[in-house]
Amino acid sequence: MAVEVISSSNFIFEFGGTVYPIKSFSGIDVEAKIAAADLPIASGAKAQVTYQTTSSGYTDNKNFTIEAALEDGNKKLFDVWAKALPATYTGGGGKWNDGYTDGKITILDASGGEVVSYDLKQCQIVSYSVSDFDVASKDILMESFEFNAQMIQRSK
Repeated sequence: MAVEVISSSNFIFEFGGTVYPIKSFSGIDVEAKIAAADLPIASGAKAQVTYQTTSSGYTDNKNFTIEAALEDGNKKLFDVWAKALPATYTGGGGKWNDGYTDGKITILDASGGEVVSYDLKQCQIVSYSVSDFDVASKDILMESFEFNAQMIQRSK
């Protein structure tokens, strides 16, 4: 039986119960921390040195970024972002605490079946940017949203 590899180009991003068409998703990153990796604990025959490492937890990047093509008339994610901005900011809604929402990224196989999914718990949009405007550019206009999640967990 052949092993089926998973493509990273077929996915769905859901935030607050709405599926958003996006170009890319990046940022899930967990790294183990180790202690004493460079400290010898014993020396033996033939100058053999023994080391022992121990786990000291892990570091996880709870921020992730999505990039989406700017679509005429569609500014749903921007409106979520603007609602959370301070009321003193032009267009800001001052509703930061209302902006915490669960999300999910689902990777699909070639037939559209779910093969991998990550639950994104209590996410908040923390930054927004738009691609450069350039009269000579052949690129489409892109928006980037950076999110912070309280927890990212692989559920499938």
